[in-house]
Amino acid sequence: MRDPIEITPPGQRLFVVFIATFATMSVYESVSPFVIPTVPDWWSNLLTIVFTSVVAVIIAFFPLSSFHKQYERSLAEMEKRTALERELRQNEIKFREMFNHANDAVLIHEISPAGPGRFIEVNDQACRMLGYTHEELLRSSVPDIDVPEQQENVSAIKEKLFREKNVIFRTEHLTRDRRRIPVEVSNRLIELDGQTVVMSIVRDIAECRSAEEALRESEIKFRGIFDAANDGIQFHDVLEDGSPGQFIDVNDVSCRMVGYTRDEMLNMSPLDITTGYHNRPLPEIVRELSQGHATFETEHRRKDGTTVPVEINSHTILHQGKKRVISIVRDITERKRTQDALLLSNRKLNLLSSITRHDIRNQITALQAYIELSKESVTDPVELARIGHEFRIAEKIRSQIEFTADYENLGVTSPVWQEICGIVNTAVAALPMGGVRLDIRQDGLEVFGDSLLEKVFYNLIDNALRYGGERLTTLRITSRENDGGLVISFDDDGMGIPDADKDRLFTKGFGKNTGLGLFLSREILSITGITITENGVPGIGARFEITVPKGAYRFSGKTGA
Repeated sequence: MRDPIEITPPGQRLFVVFIATFATMSVYESVSPFVIPTVPDWWSNLLTIVFTSVVAVIIAFFPLSSFHKQYERSLAEMEKRTALERELRQNEIKFREMFNHANDAVLIHEISPAGPGRFIEVNDQACRMLGYTHEELLRSSVPDIDVPEQQENVSAIKEKLFREKNVIFRTEHLTRDRRRIPVEVSNRLIELDGQTVVMSIVRDIAECRSAEEALRESEIKFRGIFDAANDGIQFHDVLEDGSPGQFIDVNDVSCRMVGYTRDEMLNMSPLDITTGYHNRPLPEIVRELSQGHATFETEHRRKDGTTVPVEINSHTILHQGKKRVISIVRDITERKRTQDALLLSNRKLNLLSSITRHDIRNQITALQAYIELSKESVTDPVELARIGHEFRIAEKIRSQIEFTADYENLGVTSPVWQEICGIVNTAVAALPMGGVRLDIRQDGLEVFGDSLLEKVFYNLIDNALRYGGERLTTLRITSRENDGGLVISFDDDGMGIPDADKDRLFTKGFGKNTGLGLFLSREILSITGITITENGVPGIGARFEITVPKGAYRFSGKTGA
């Protein structure tokens, strides 16, 4: 529908009429003498008035506003078209920049029922990858860069491309100097100038293929080590409650150890081949394993029903986003036989030692009785002194014999977790504390040590009571963690230990009593790697520091680390 004609406003129209009349009269006056030279002046004036009036009337009624508005509209359309063309050129420049700066080669080529055809456009990376100039590639086609064996796959790739509009495959391309480049090609159908063409994004996967080959070699090497290991290796899932799940992989040794095939074991879990025996409570093992690592002993039941004792060293790892466990399983049958033989031998030796100690103790008792009888028949002070010395020697022998009763049990039983507060209170109950106060705040602290660990604290408390002097009022047990583990401090406020005695403090035979207490304490602690030193200040008090390594202590069931 056309726009309605708009009438020019009167003021504007009069101004245009005035200007047009003045211009028309000026033009007519200038050219009339040459056009009509014989016309009288009055006739000339009449013609001038008529001509200018006609022009004025035409101008007065001409729709100037509509003409101006149409002109402005045309001008706006021209400016809009110019802006669109400018934006199109800018977008084309941006596309060209992205096209040529892509990390992958991009090739646009024709496609027909016969197969891929001539290249329509290629980017700079395609030229660099294949060694051609831009013009050379545009004169080439896809078959020129395909390896001969790729022709067998062209039909299948083309059918899938037309069916799914997109296809990804791996092949090799030939460079200008006929080198082969392994590539991954992603083809997509697109519309270009009304024609269906193919846009190929080609990625050089030479490095990727090298990495894959290295990975395959690594897997082969790992599998060789995995199956050639002397110990069983088991890899299994972890259930939500922390208990072991199904096996993911096992090596040949694991299969031979229990008599199952690999396929049979991959349908089982560790609980299916475990008898239920563990050298430590299962919840404790599961708790430690949830923290990353656990070592324990158990028994596996073979397919024929027999059992094999094993030591398992398990580590928790993150594999494919899931928590899993890899375990080294060692058959400890020979070790158990050796341990059993050693325990039997120790029992026999301890029995012999006990019988011998009982006989010697009886002989010493008889000797001391004869010495006492001798004192009654002797009045010479020199002889009495000699008899007294003999009695003390017999008593010393008795003490050393009694020491063997404690020392023969050292290391006989396996170390166990022991609560410090409990064993200290047991030791205190067997000693005359008098008015000495014990300050111990170690609730929940447990140490993995020999079963004679209580004897250590008994000896420390006994020594403090014997040699602390009258100023002794308090015994204090504290602990602190450091980089080396846990330090348990045993302090008293007695006389302390002279500096001259500290170097020989833990030597066998050194001391005022038997000289064996601190020596025995050091030996008991060393069984599980625990050390003891004395760092007190003479005149202020003794301080014994017991250093427990990481993994050999815990608080409220949590392993110290």
